[in-house]
Amino acid sequence: KRKELDILKKQLEKEQATLVVQKKEKELFLQVTRNSETVYRQNLDAAQKEAQNIQQAASILSQAGVSKHVSRGEAIGIMGNTGFSTGSHLHFSVYNLREADLNKFNFEAGYENPFNNLSSRSLPFSALSCDDLGSNQTRTVGSGSWEWPMVSPTISQCFGHTPYSSAYYKSGIHSGVDMFDDANPLIRAVDSGNAYTYRGGQSKGNGVFIFHDNGKMSLYWHMQ
Repeated sequence: KRKELDILKKQLEKEQATLVVQKKEKELFLQVTRNSETVYRQNLDAAQKEAQNIQQAASILSQAGVSKHVSRGEAIGIMGNTGFSTGSHLHFSVYNLREADLNKFNFEAGYENPFNNLSSRSLPFSALSCDDLGSNQTRTVGSGSWEWPMVSPTISQCFGHTPYSSAYYKSGIHSGVDMFDDANPLIRAVDSGNAYTYRGGQSKGNGVFIFHDNGKMSLYWHMQ
């Protein structure tokens, strides 16, 4: 019984610690949204629907989509706010997924840090875009060879755990990088590959899935 009590006690302590973290994250959200519970709920709903729509888009394209070869740096769309976006921006993700496995796409799995694939650049980051950023800063990121999908973007949300991720995403992880470039909203392919374009309109979202020769897929979402 003593062992069982010890196990239960540890489980309770773990759950209490999780609740404390969740409470702090929600308090931060309320600060960001100016203490508006309504805005908080709207953003939460938008993030959940974003994931659902991207998953649905992949399912539709895997059954009836027709690919088009695109070259590195080729224009593929314009930054927008379609598909439950909280503002005009590009959601850019990278998944370990081959074209033949498009029907196996899972929004919540198989993703990796886009900064590991994009080339090195110094870019502005918005306050609270990453866990360790409390103010606007410039950072150097990127350790790969791909071109950036936008000319001079500002990063508005990093990959992984962010001040927004636990409350907005089921996995607690932001699966990509959010960025915006108001001066030049054109979006380009980071590398050559076979592109599938999905047009769900303002409510469902517009985006492009590009499959590259190295077995990775780049995802571009919220496009006009």
